[in-house]
Amino acid sequence: MKLQNRFLVPISILILAGMAALSFISYTNSKKEIQQAMEGYVEHVAELLVQALDDYLISAVEDIEIWSDRDVYREVFSDTVTNSSELASKALFDLRKKVPQFEIIAVADTLGRLIKLTIENDLNAENANHLSYRRIKEAKFYFFVLSKPQK
Repeated sequence: MKLQNRFLVPISILILAGMAALSFISYTNSKKEIQQAMEGYVEHVAELLVQALDDYLISAVEDIEIWSDRDVYREVFSDTVTNSSELASKALFDLRKKVPQFEIIAVADTLGRLIKLTIENDLNAENANHLSYRRIKEAKFYFFVLSKPQK
């Protein structure tokens, strides 16, 4: 080898080793940053979920407190307890006349399971039993509960 080509291989190896070292350092730094960003995102989503669940529970408790004080609640409660389905239905349809802007008025327990329901559209009783409290609330159906939450 000539003198001018003699250092070509070692210099090339040094350059490639330097590039490899810098690439490795860059990879580890970006890996840490991506990991921190993902952890921050997961924490943010978890906080939003907790807030949404808290809001949902607060709303459910407010509905329970409001509707448990109504006369129709007491009527439906006593009618349901004594298995007088006909009187419970009558109480709901009477309320439906007082609040005509709602198509469906439902009686539900604290878990959101439907106990009684006025039905004037295609919704049948089988499907109605699978509606959750949240679905009822989003559809703006009036909602009654059969027991107040313990405070």
